[in-house]
Amino acid sequence: MNYKLLVFLFIHNVVFGQVHKPNLIPNPSFELNDKTPLGWFYNGTDFSEVVRHWYSPTTASPDTYNPRVIVPKTWKEKGFGNASPKTGEAMIGITAYGCNTGKSHCREYAAVRIKEKMVVGQEYQLTFHLKHMPKSIHIQNIGAALSTQKIVLNNDSLLSIPTVSMMEKLDITSDYQWIKVSSSFMADSTYQYLIIGNFVNDDDTKTIQNDKSIGYGYYYIDDVELIKKPPFINSKDHRIDIPLQPNEIFVLNGVYFSSSSAYLTIESIKVLENLINVLNNQPEIGIEIHGHTDDEGGFEFNQNLSIRRAESVRNYLTQKGISKNRLIIKGFGETRPVNNNTTANERQYNRRIEIVPYLLVE
Repeated sequence: MNYKLLVFLFIHNVVFGQVHKPNLIPNPSFELNDKTPLGWFYNGTDFSEVVRHWYSPTTASPDTYNPRVIVPKTWKEKGFGNASPKTGEAMIGITAYGCNTGKSHCREYAAVRIKEKMVVGQEYQLTFHLKHMPKSIHIQNIGAALSTQKIVLNNDSLLSIPTVSMMEKLDITSDYQWIKVSSSFMADSTYQYLIIGNFVNDDDTKTIQNDKSIGYGYYYIDDVELIKKPPFINSKDHRIDIPLQPNEIFVLNGVYFSSSSAYLTIESIKVLENLINVLNNQPEIGIEIHGHTDDEGGFEFNQNLSIRRAESVRNYLTQKGISKNRLIIKGFGETRPVNNNTTANERQYNRRIEIVPYLLVE
């Protein structure tokens, strides 16, 4: 299993708006829930079951905040939940310091599976936003780690992942502003999982505290974004080599179409043959097939074309023995680009197929 710890330049600013960018992080603002939050979270399973696509890699639980969550009075008096999301109605919060003072769940992490495997040699930019909870201890070591495999621990201990560089200097004294955290890096492995938190022990964590500070550090997180930076590298490894998980988006890298066409390229067949093998090994799984286009042509034309592209994939799968009852097609036209459509290479990446697995009803 490969790991990488990203270390960030923190930019201290007030964010007034949100600019749309292609994003490889599902549910980046934590607005989508699989279950209605019924109360405060006390273990990692609570968080994992509620916040769509995100999970806790340990038994410690991040907290989710939205209009349906009621923070218990004893915690609210300490300041929990007395903040507004950066955008939308939801955000999450994590404890990132306090093991030495006896704080239970003194390290909480939020993890997510990226929409597609990272491409070795491709440059990426990761950005998220932090807001410090007043009364808690300011720290400077919140960052993100990458992994090729899903990490799940049966305890709430520190995730110890090797540091590869030093944290940039940061003004960590702000209580009332969202802080933008951003880092560009080159992928050196086919990472597929992102984890946000503090990977440094208390003794080595840089802090600022005063006599009024509670004995731990707590931060809100919102708007997580991972994008590719040009030039874009085409991955040669298009295999789906792990079991399909319900409700997780998979980009079928290597399934491409010519411009204005719904015909599968020769290169696409190998990818679909691999998908057939996976589906045959998981008969309990069905998939939604999502077709997408670039922005050349009219809106209505592209909408119809995206449906025909999804149909082409479904037809190939059914011809190879996959039941049509396991396959649902949807077309999104040009409405969900993964880049800016400014070059031929970028437009090719937008002419894509995504699949979303789901459990079949018995």
